[in-house]
Amino acid sequence: MNGKVMMQTMHSLPRNNSSFALDIASLTKGHYIFRISNGSNRTNIRFFKY
Repeated sequence: MNGKVMMQTMHSLPRNNSSFALDIASLTKGHYIFRISNGSNRTNIRFFKY
């Protein structure tokens, strides 16, 4: 997993589709949880880096 990964949360944010790029090369190994909120909906994204 090198470079940038696009993550989209279209299932939980239907009217405000948010996508963002992550530079995984700058992250250390471990477990990450991203919490995204647009005011009314809240989404958790989890991924691992080995």
